[in-house]
Amino acid sequence: MPLLLSSLLGKYRVLVFAVAAFFLVSVGVYTLNYVLLQNVERYAKSINEGGKLRGYSQQLAKAVLTLSHESAADEPVQTSQAQISEAYQAFDKALAEVQAFAADSQDGPALELADKLDRQWQPLRSAAIMLLASATPDRAAIDAAVTLSNTRNVRLLQLADDLTPAALART
Repeated sequence: MPLLLSSLLGKYRVLVFAVAAFFLVSVGVYTLNYVLLQNVERYAKSINEGGKLRGYSQQLAKAVLTLSHESAADEPVQTSQAQISEAYQAFDKALAEVQAFAADSQDGPALELADKLDRQWQPLRSAAIMLLASATPDRAAIDAAVTLSNTRNVRLLQLADDLTPAALART
């Protein structure tokens, strides 16, 4: 029997090695594809979260400015307050997702970026909550929120944009 096996292996040796090499190359390619797809998924999530943060930041800035104009013209402000409420809650949720994503990936730069986003966001969040505290917000609170929105919004947009290069720099 060993003689038969050795003669068969001898006759098909090249074929057996070719099939084994093909199998090893296939496993290597599939493994590489899997790893790259994991990175693509991570990058796509980072880009998506950055886009959400930019959008919600813009929505909040627009709603605060609209509230300011409506208040100055003695018009109803309920719609603007509803927009402020929606935008700040959505920003909070998106920021929490960014923080969770950064914590899950144990990525130092992403954690630092999430912390910077949070530090920039908290004063604006507090101002938004203050505007929602009463049916007719105080003019001084509105003006303070407009000023804060104007100064913080640009930095929030930049930090949200940094989510994409930060993800790409990790490769």
